[in-house]
Amino acid sequence: MMSPNTMTWLLKTGFCIAVFLGGLPSEAKAQTGRISGVVKDAVSNSPLKGASVQMTGSSIKIDIGTISIDGGEYTIEKVPPGRYSIKVTFIGYLPRTVDDVEVIDDQSVAVDFSLNRAPVELEETVVSVSRRPENIIDAPASISKIGWRELQRNTAGNSYVGAIKNVKGIDRTQMGILHERFNARGFNSALNTRMLLLVDGRITRWLSGASIPDYSGSVVKDDLQDIEVIVGPGSAIYGPDAVSGVVSLTTKDPRKFQGSTIALTGGSRDLFKGRFYHAGSKGKWGWKVSTEYQGARDFELTNTFFNADSTISVTDEPNFDSRVRRGGLGLFYYPGSESRVGISAGAVSVDLIAPINTGRTQAENWAYHYQHLSYTTPKIYLSFYNSGDDTGDSYGLHIKAQNRLTGLSPEEAEKKTRYNSDSVLREAEARYHFSFQDLKEIHLVVGSNIRQEKAKGFLFSGDGAEVSQAGFYGHAEAQLGEKFRTVLSSRADFHKVYGTQFSPKAALIFKPNAQTALRITFNRAYKSPSISDQRLELPVNSVVVARGSGEGFRFGTVAGDPLPPQYEEGIPKLKPEKNTTLELGFKGVPASWLFLDLSGYRSRYRNFISPLAPIGDLENGVVTLDEDGNPRAGEVTLTYLNFGRQTVWGFDAGVNAYATDQLIFKGNASFIEAGDLETKEGLDQPFNTPEAIFNLGLSASDLLTEGTSLDLSLRHVSEHDFRSGVHVGIVHAYTVADAHFGYRTKRGVHYRLSVTNLLDNAHREFVDGPKIGRIIAAELQYDF
Repeated sequence: MMSPNTMTWLLKTGFCIAVFLGGLPSEAKAQTGRISGVVKDAVSNSPLKGASVQMTGSSIKIDIGTISIDGGEYTIEKVPPGRYSIKVTFIGYLPRTVDDVEVIDDQSVAVDFSLNRAPVELEETVVSVSRRPENIIDAPASISKIGWRELQRNTAGNSYVGAIKNVKGIDRTQMGILHERFNARGFNSALNTRMLLLVDGRITRWLSGASIPDYSGSVVKDDLQDIEVIVGPGSAIYGPDAVSGVVSLTTKDPRKFQGSTIALTGGSRDLFKGRFYHAGSKGKWGWKVSTEYQGARDFELTNTFFNADSTISVTDEPNFDSRVRRGGLGLFYYPGSESRVGISAGAVSVDLIAPINTGRTQAENWAYHYQHLSYTTPKIYLSFYNSGDDTGDSYGLHIKAQNRLTGLSPEEAEKKTRYNSDSVLREAEARYHFSFQDLKEIHLVVGSNIRQEKAKGFLFSGDGAEVSQAGFYGHAEAQLGEKFRTVLSSRADFHKVYGTQFSPKAALIFKPNAQTALRITFNRAYKSPSISDQRLELPVNSVVVARGSGEGFRFGTVAGDPLPPQYEEGIPKLKPEKNTTLELGFKGVPASWLFLDLSGYRSRYRNFISPLAPIGDLENGVVTLDEDGNPRAGEVTLTYLNFGRQTVWGFDAGVNAYATDQLIFKGNASFIEAGDLETKEGLDQPFNTPEAIFNLGLSASDLLTEGTSLDLSLRHVSEHDFRSGVHVGIVHAYTVADAHFGYRTKRGVHYRLSVTNLLDNAHREFVDGPKIGRIIAAELQYDF
């Protein structure tokens, strides 16, 4: 048993040791401080709740963070002494970092943050470039996005085309009051097929109309969620027909956009529009339905035609009453929170005047329709659709006039001239997104599609034509360190007529910070000759005939004389056009109020496919031979040609300046230059594109009072030569100002007024088209 003296000694000794050890520095008793502060809006000084606060430094092994609470306050406790960097991020604001924050034991360090609002581009997500969601600044291509609110502001336009006319790099042409078209990066024509149009991933084009995109639009604008516009080659992902870019329309999901809309519009030139849209959902089901009617008096232009000795004349008697009827419906099933099965269908029918390479078409009940079945998840996309168009009672105004010169009545001449053509386009596509569990910085997309096209009727030789092709593509992205990312894409297409075509793409993106990205991109794209390019057969008048060049041409002389040397080898059949582009780009926010988007490129074209151009030399007796080798005596033949090599240089610049959250100044400029195009036969072809396009504008929201909007824009297009088939001449420079006003009440009523060509500058945007004047449209819309 321990004695009392021993017990007393042990207690004293233990107490002394405890006192001694307590006075020594010890890691068992950590020395810590804390960091606290307030996060506020830099302009309004209001607190920001929910901001992310992250701390990094050598004194801690992992990053430490917290979230700001009510009043914008945040606190990080138990911070070891040392020097740290504090970074604050908040949705809709530019991130801010404070470096060299020193923490001392048992002390509190105050670090407050004032955040500036970020331009909307920093929060914008796009999907078209890489076929997966990514920030618009990170996208390895020149891309712009128009949201659904902006789409609603223009009440004068017929379709989506009016909404993209001020997009950087877009060359938009107004053909009539309800007819607009677009192009990018040169080589425009009366029937332009150089850009690919997609609606929910579905190729949308009119095969009977020379495979042109659906410029009239099969989607009611109330059903449009957004539009993404890629300017530049896109064949590595999308295959043929994306040689100059892609316009991708996405419609609204009825589970996210529910409700109904009724709108009525009236304006100048007897303009009238009526729209209805409804979307809803219940449980795992969703549905939507939309319809629209538009009518207006087109800008007048009447052409006169003469017989051979100019003793008899007739006019082409166009009908200037233009109409557009469109509608669609969709039924959707949602197996899970992120998956959807959809079936949709729709159609558009038009009555309007439209230029084609051989003259002008009087479209009467020309209709386009589609049926689309799809299944989507974040990783899987499966799609099958059937679409087609029918020319209805449409006919060529120029051909009708020529028939009347033979003595036919207007009714007989029109009936004899009707196109009576139709087409079908079917496609199935499968796409899969995936990444590796241990390599999360690598993203892959693979896909395949099979397409079939058929067209027949008055516009095509023989029994028409059928084309089938299959494509396989892959897309890979990898992060290289903190600031570099590489993108590799490739696609192989197998065409029934033109064999195998490869379209590679490579990009390197350098991102020095979250607000800035620089890119260098290599792209190779190609364009297969369309069915019309191959099999067209359309009389222009008693002498001129437009023919496809699917088999090429041989020449002969009417008198049987030897051929001039340049005609001896004939013209070979069309080859696919190829475009190799090297592009440098910058997108970023150099200041809190400024967004810049710059692109410079050099494109090398090989076998460029021209618009219709004359071949042969009828004046000297040189004509084409028919299938049996007989001269087509007295015929001037128009056809599509491959030009050799051509280099195009261009530069696009866009800027958005945010004066306030409600007031944005916008501007962009596009410059493009190409030398003269000439074939070995000595035939030349203008570039058909303005060398300079300028756009200036401003957008204001809630500026005067809540619910108001104002959009002003000024567009200048430089003078340029143009030749496409029979359309030859100069498009003179023009400048057009537009204004759009709007007011939204809290009861769901919208009042809008749009004035395009505000100063009534009568001008031609197509070489021999009508003069375009002012268009005024007022709209009343009710959402419920």
